[in-house]
Amino acid sequence: MKVVVYGEESQFSSSIVNVLKNGDEMVLGDINKNMPEGTDVLAISQRHASYIKEIWKRLDPSISILAAFESPIDLVEYLGSGNVFHIPYPNTSNMLKSTFEKIRLHKVLEKRLQKHIIGHSRDIKRLRAQIALSSQSKLPVHLYGETGTGKSMSSKLIHTLSGNKKECVYINCSNLNSSIIDSDLFGHKKGAYTSAGESRKGLLGKANGTTLFLDEVGDLPLDTQGKLLDTIETGSYRPVGSDIEENTSFRLITAAQKSLEVLLEEKRIRRDFYYRIKNISINTSPLREHPEDIPDIIKAYEEKRNISEGRLNDDYNKLMGYKWDGNVRELYHFLDRIYAEEQRSQDI
Repeated sequence: MKVVVYGEESQFSSSIVNVLKNGDEMVLGDINKNMPEGTDVLAISQRHASYIKEIWKRLDPSISILAAFESPIDLVEYLGSGNVFHIPYPNTSNMLKSTFEKIRLHKVLEKRLQKHIIGHSRDIKRLRAQIALSSQSKLPVHLYGETGTGKSMSSKLIHTLSGNKKECVYINCSNLNSSIIDSDLFGHKKGAYTSAGESRKGLLGKANGTTLFLDEVGDLPLDTQGKLLDTIETGSYRPVGSDIEENTSFRLITAAQKSLEVLLEEKRIRRDFYYRIKNISINTSPLREHPEDIPDIIKAYEEKRNISEGRLNDDYNKLMGYKWDGNVRELYHFLDRIYAEEQRSQDI
């Protein structure tokens, strides 16, 4: 691992040297020059706190930022971005070892994600960094982006990388039946209503000890959001028709085509619910904003299906200039059709 240090404080540099492993390298960097090739971690001392915005904007998202600042408030805009880690200044040595271990794990997870989240653009590198970071946290996550940008896949990757072996519980809120939504979520006791012939465990009960993924969360009725909010805060709920409270504990991931801020402005989510679930927001950007990843996606598609590479090389510019309203999903459907026709001609 190659660590570049911004800041001439000898104590800061010495503390970093003491926690590096054999084969690691530390060099002093210059904020006015380009980042040295092969950099894995940029360590910034308090002296350069005023440069954090400039540094974060220009830095490759795959490079981790280790910020030794007096207060994390200077990093409030960046802590959810996937590649920023804070340690308190001046007592940096107390947390350096554990923080570097987190960064090492983070790098391993990002590498594992490369075969699932394909591409080399800043958007894709940022997405991989955020998924890796979110997987090691229990904080609520909201994924937002257009259809076909990989929100569902990203949620599954967050769950899988967390190490939780239990299956994630998936709910598409737009498909919930409004007349029995409480029963679907909280379960019910036998005889709770006319068609309740037997007791049923709800989705919140099934999510105990695992991840609850609420897709299209903006379609969840406001009154149901209030009931769910109580469960998130207390860990308890009451099945329909029951006088006895039951307990559940789950990691919450939500998704929608719009950010939580927009859903709040449109009055599709409650304000108290918003403040409870807004911890980490991840934008799965549309393919037209990172078309440079299209050749990588096509090559990965061909490799996975043992197709001779180069079939579409001459068409890359045209494919990169296409709008792709359905995003990566539409691109995959296009590739399915192209190669299905090719396979059929070979069979004939």
